[in-house]
Formats: sequence, structure tokens, C-alpha cells
Amino acid sequence: MTLLREKISKEVPEILAALGERAKQGDAQAAKLLLKRVLPPLRPEHRHPQGPTTIDPQGILAAVGAGTLTLEQADALMGMAATAARISELVEIEARLKALEALLAGRG
Repeated sequence: MTLLREKISKEVPEILAALGERAKQGDAQAAKLLLKRVLPPLRPEHRHPQGPTTIDPQGILAAVGAGTLTLEQADALMGMAATAARISELVEIEARLKALEALLAGRG
């Protein structure tokens, strides 16, 4: 495999030039291949959130609309909001269950 790679590597400049010419002439596949290999894919923007400090879904949506949160940041915050809501529900259910158990124990 190394021998084949060495042989091909000598031809790379010529191959790239030919591919570039085809791309310039409108060959979409050639252009796609070149751009895919030469330009790195866009990645989500990582910046410190300027939006809400609490996990409030309405505040998160407003911050996205105002441009202070990216969609990726908003998605992460909405996920945290959903998790926080589930935890609160479970805590409330646990408290109710304990109250019911205490009530039933008092009747017995």
C-alpha cells in the first residue's frame, strides 16, 4: 500500500490542477470534492452566552431572537430546562407519595 501511495503522491499536483480546471468549467462534483477536502466544515460558534442566567424557556427563545444566544446554546439550555422540569416533577411526586404513605400508615 505504501508503494502505491508514493506513486500517487507524485501525481497529486497534476490531479489537483485537473480537478480544479473541471470545477472552474462547472463540474459540480469536482467542485464539491475540492471544497470538501480543502475547506473545513463549518462548526457551531462557541462564545460565552449573553442570554438568560436562568433556565427559562421563554427567556431562552427571546435571547435567540435578540441574537445573544446561538441556536446551539439555546438547544443545550432547552435540554437543561427539560431535565430540570423532570427533576422537579419527580421531587414533587416523591413528596406526595411520602405524604400518602404517612397518611395510610396512620390509618393502619
